[in-house]
Amino acid sequence: MKHPIDAFKHTSKTLRKYGMNEYLRRDLIRKPKESVSYIPQDYTNDVILGEGLEYMLNRLREEGNLDKKTFIIVEEGMPHIPYGAIVLRRNDIEPFIWLEKREDVTPTMYYSNFSYFADEFKKFERGNLVARVFDTHSSIDRSDLIPDSEKLKEKGIERVVFLMEGTLALGSEYNTDEELDSLFSGERSSLASLYRSLNKAGFKIKIYEIDPRSTEHSYEKMLKFVKENDEILAFLEDVWGQGRADRNELVKILEDFKKSWF
Repeated sequence: MKHPIDAFKHTSKTLRKYGMNEYLRRDLIRKPKESVSYIPQDYTNDVILGEGLEYMLNRLREEGNLDKKTFIIVEEGMPHIPYGAIVLRRNDIEPFIWLEKREDVTPTMYYSNFSYFADEFKKFERGNLVARVFDTHSSIDRSDLIPDSEKLKEKGIERVVFLMEGTLALGSEYNTDEELDSLFSGERSSLASLYRSLNKAGFKIKIYEIDPRSTEHSYEKMLKFVKENDEILAFLEDVWGQGRADRNELVKILEDFKKSWF
């Protein structure tokens, strides 16, 4: 692997299957000239949001709403995308990532996260379900980057699930006009037209919150979910700890974060 982003790129055949393109620019992700040591604690927020995503995927699966009839759209901040991509693959979902240049994100920041998680991402097989992943702070027009309705129907898609880094409690559904207006404002304004076009085409649409940091109760819900799931704890050791920290240390980091955040 010559460049960390190579691990996250897809073949043209895979992309053509869903009528999608991909935009993972190498120039956004450059190795810093200085020597930098990346430690697991730098990625606490990545893991927190990733496990919020894992919590929601688990719930969708239990409700029977995570299968080949489902197309997923994930919105999360750029630093959290590489870890979130691993969570998606772990759940048999193939993430198609679209990155755009942001003035507040340096090439070193991109490089640190993609390089840290690249090898772990490659360990998981390609998923059978499909997710489009956006940097939630990018103003790119999302409506042009989702397969059109006919292509989705051709692939047997019946429902579209948005998983959002927003402001509601973890697992809450955005369904009131006020909540949707707030969610689709600013950089994500193009999601409003996408939502309307998918709705008009007859897809079942659900929009859920995945960020556990929104409320203390949400965070406790995520933490309980992690601590009671041995498979996830082992996953944290392999991916987040990478041999430098065991599950007890990592859980303590999550518990300490709660004290400082709320």
